[in-house]
Amino acid sequence: MNSVKSIIFIALILFFLFFSFSPTLFELSQANKLADSNREFILEHNYYWPDFNLYLSKIRQGWEGRFTALEKYTSEK
Repeated sequence: MNSVKSIIFIALILFFLFFSFSPTLFELSQANKLADSNREFILEHNYYWPDFNLYLSKIRQGWEGRFTALEKYTSEK
């Protein structure tokens, strides 16, 4: 019984992992079909560190009990 649960758990992890990467894989498959020859598709947009800090801030605010997120890191007054 424990083995069946482990197999189902691993299968679900792999399914959702593939599902989360499917848009990126689709865009990669379409990269050579871009209308403008000066454009390129690169994977660096997935690893943009300022976005990571923003998302981490919003997750932290939720963890602290907020139902709405505040923009704590902005230059606006």
